[in-house]
Amino acid sequence: MNNDEIFNINVTLSDWRLPLTIPREDEEIYRCAEKIFNSELADMLTGGKIQLVEALKMLAYNGIVNFVRESEKHNDLMEKLQSWGNEVDNTLENN
Repeated sequence: MNNDEIFNINVTLSDWRLPLTIPREDEEIYRCAEKIFNSELADMLTGGKIQLVEALKMLAYNGIVNFVRESEKHNDLMEKLQSWGNEVDNTLENN
């Protein structure tokens, strides 16, 4: 990656400033994630029912669940594509 493709940004998560070096094309993804994180965290902390540490644990766990869900969708798609590829191969071999 050349220097034109690298971008330095700061995101703020709650009251913590996080400097990052990211691919320039991913800035919108990081900014969107920052907004979602802060919004979800604020919602969790409203009313004082849970503490910051518990809210952060819940956000982290939810992020991992979403990652696994998307990974499984990807794996399912790859399995279907492989199956279709095998069917095409078999059809071509038999004709």
